[in-house]
Amino acid sequence: MSWGTLDHGAIRMPVNGVDEFRRAYDLAEADADIAGSVFEIDLWDIDLPTDRPLMVQFLVGHPTHSRVLVHQDGLALYAANEVLTDGSDVRYERPGGTFTAEPQYTRVTPTQAREIAADFVRTGRASGRITWAEQSMD
Repeated sequence: MSWGTLDHGAIRMPVNGVDEFRRAYDLAEADADIAGSVFEIDLWDIDLPTDRPLMVQFLVGHPTHSRVLVHQDGLALYAANEVLTDGSDVRYERPGGTFTAEPQYTRVTPTQAREIAADFVRTGRASGRITWAEQSMD
């Protein structure tokens, strides 16, 4: 699992199981709170079987909205829950700079994002808790 900013670089934390994931998530969330930023977290399986997603990405640090992306087989799928957005973009930090998540992709709550990512750690698969839709790639 990793996150970070352009100015401070990347933080990488190996996680082995859901308990370690939850501790690392709490640390990333605290880091975002201290920085007053939203971070995009990259989560991937080091021992990646070919039938599993390449990576899951999610946002931490926004009080009401998050985005979860699953990258698999050349596609990016987003968690397309029916959470109403306020129509605002969510600006977030990565080690490569500052980016924007458009409101149509920030359709889950932070709690839902945490549980969807925990499902990935537990099962190695995209969560069945949510509806997935393909994100257009510009």
